[in-house]
Amino acid sequence: MIKVSEITNPFSPAINIESGIEKAAVLFEKTGFSVLPVVQNGHFCGVIERETIAQFHRFSGQKVVDFFTKNTIFLSPNDPAEAAVDLLSANVLDVIPVVNDAGFLIGIVTADDIPISKIVDLVI
Repeated sequence: MIKVSEITNPFSPAINIESGIEKAAVLFEKTGFSVLPVVQNGHFCGVIERETIAQFHRFSGQKVVDFFTKNTIFLSPNDPAEAAVDLLSANVLDVIPVVNDAGFLIGIVTADDIPISKIVDLVI
């Protein structure tokens, strides 16, 4: 069984919970993602959505903490990679945070992180 840890991109763009939404808007622009992981001291707190930032970006001075979603989908490094493929293929998310047992964000999984050869292995 292929694990999520084998397809995790450790170079995760994440935003600090105390950052301003202007900074989140810039990070969304750079990454093109629809969601970004939100962290505090490396601990995963949830996600913030591009759509939310687009709606409230005009409120300068607002912080990520005011707009992020706490209860969200994430994966463990020990989860089967098939779970990531299922979520990505269902267009549930384009970015899936990967969080270890201690609650730290250790990376993300996107469709670009899953080589075709691994997808074939997962669906056969």
